[in-house]
Amino acid sequence: MASLFSVFMQVYSNKRAVFESLKSLRTFYRDVAVRVVSDDGENFSEICNAFNATFVHSPTRIVAGSSSAGFVSGGLQEYLIRLYDHCIATNAEWVIIFESDVRLIRHFRSFPETEAAGPRMNLFSIELNQWLVRQFGSRPYGYGMSGGSVFRRESFIKAYRSGTSIERYAIYDSRLPKYGDMALTLLFYLNGYDFSVWSEVSELFHEDSPIIRDAAMDHAYKYWYDKPFDIAMLEIAEDGSRTMHGLHLV
Repeated sequence: MASLFSVFMQVYSNKRAVFESLKSLRTFYRDVAVRVVSDDGENFSEICNAFNATFVHSPTRIVAGSSSAGFVSGGLQEYLIRLYDHCIATNAEWVIIFESDVRLIRHFRSFPETEAAGPRMNLFSIELNQWLVRQFGSRPYGYGMSGGSVFRRESFIKAYRSGTSIERYAIYDSRLPKYGDMALTLLFYLNGYDFSVWSEVSELFHEDSPIIRDAAMDHAYKYWYDKPFDIAMLEIAEDGSRTMHGLHLV
């Protein structure tokens, strides 16, 4: 029987923030599949073992410095491959994108009606929006596949296998090859799917424009950034291995 959702998480550093993010997830969902990919960054294997998550250390760095700097050349394709690898390794209906600044507050009460959804709808360039209107009709277009976003796994697999090149649309919006949240949303649009705002994710602590709603998940929560992490936080279970069963999930 397929699970309702699985989790994909790309990380680099900030072990304490990653620990707290996964801890919040496992507080409410002990069994969903989780895949954590280190972007040629730190080794998170101990944390992943504790939370029963699959850990992959990629030797290829795709993010240029801080996440706000975007992907290096060719980074977008590697990012989509990582998502695809996760999707074919699980049978869950939905995939939720976690980041180190995502926390789960309660169980989910609903999932979106569209194939992809996120905390907000940011604007594409005027040129790209006009092109989308010409191609697919007049309706709201925007992007928001950041941390805390969600998409239908099978829809992404079909879109990825279509061979759609996102880079060719950079003539309408030059940001596309650099930012995964933009490119991933456009990939769904180009393959006949839709994007919407998901009511189950907030951004209570967003530094520019907070989104306050009664939601299961919160994005842009950076309290644990640069806080110390000690391996002793992973309480050793009776069998001598580090497992989530030995964690203080409070």
